Amino acid sequence: MSSRLPNNVKTWVIVSITGAALITAGAASAAGFRPTRPAPAAGGGGAVAAPAGGGGGGAVAAPAGGGGKVRPVPAPAPGVAPAAPAAIGGGAGAVNALMVPTVPLTAVGGANENPTAPGAATAAVGSLRITANRGLAATITNMDPARFPIGCSAAFTMNGVISGFPIVSAVAPATGTSVGAHGTPGALGTNHVTLDIVCGAHQTHWIGTI
Repeated sequence: MSSRLPNNVKTWVIVSITGAALITAGAASAAGFRPTRPAPAAGGGGAVAAPAGGGGGGAVAAPAGGGGKVRPVPAPAPGVAPAAPAAIGGGAGAVNALMVPTVPLTAVGGANENPTAPGAATAAVGSLRITANRGLAATITNMDPARFPIGCSAAFTMNGVISGFPIVSAVAPATGTSVGAHGTPGALGTNHVTLDIVCGAHQTHWIGTI
């Protein structure tokens, strides 16, 4: 018998194999089969890395450099210093004047401290007054009682006469502590007064003419 197949048999074999292959491919497509493709290599374009930290979706990284630290709130700017009192009072015919520091006022611990009490409505400033019934008066009030306490002595020099008077509690509406002295007046414009207060490490010095 010859090993060669008739042409009609060859045709039947080819048709059978092709049909089987087409049927198998159609079945696979219907089942949703997709060929597996290799995963892109590390760093390949378009690859998206999974979020770090175990899938904490939505977590926002802390800003760089902040470290979660809260910056301290700066201290507020110092308040406006209280104004000096007006050189008025004493009734009709009274003459008033303000004293000035013998040297510029300094902070606490300086050679001539600003004696004003914290929260005082007006600054602590030496004042002078001449009235018909009380003569020459020199006072200072609204002083800080922590630095210029009750019982400390103030030295007044009025027209050359030196006298000491104790610091007392200020009378409302003033606050803190105050001190005052009286003397015999001379002609207007010739009355010279100095005020020196030294209470331990704190001191303040004033001078004026009326």
